[in-house]
Amino acid sequence: IVIIFDDFERCTIDSDLLLGIINEYSENLKMKVIIVANDERIKDSDKYDKYSEYKEKVVYKTVKLEQNIEYVLMALIHEFDTRSSEYQRYLEDHFRDIIQMFSTSTYNNFRSLRTAINDFEKIYSLFVKKTQFAACHKFETFEETALLFLLKQFFAFIMEASAGKDIHSYFFDMFTNPIGENEDGSPVT
Repeated sequence: IVIIFDDFERCTIDSDLLLGIINEYSENLKMKVIIVANDERIKDSDKYDKYSEYKEKVVYKTVKLEQNIEYVLMALIHEFDTRSSEYQRYLEDHFRDIIQMFSTSTYNNFRSLRTAINDFEKIYSLFVKKTQFAACHKFETFEETALLFLLKQFFAFIMEASAGKDIHSYFFDMFTNPIGENEDGSPVT
């Protein structure tokens, strides 16, 4: 039997009690126990003193996992192999832009990234229908600039909104400021 305690840092049970339970399972009942925890969040909490004291006695081995954004992003993009190859190519072409948005977010969560990729497909599809892309399979320069702007803003919005940030005023200003000019010199927002 393997028991997994996921999101240890979010548990409302006191750390010493929870680690005591884990110790009972592993030492006395001879069960395999895996604790999934974000040590950085535990260090920032009031649980840390008890946690660090008991962890030393209970945890046999610690493995640190580091996220690989490039690998995860490529896997998420390749989910579109069978659904929309045009959209997949667009995401691949803007791979670095997406990584930049993810990396600069204050809440870089892979579930939010998947949501942004899946939901932006709707905007992309609408953009394809409303532009000359369908006829020539290529966006005009102005269209490409506008779509890239939407991509960056949409991803930033999803990442920050997922973190519970109030970003209404930021995006209001962003979407009401001009992003370029028409041939006649009038601003385009």
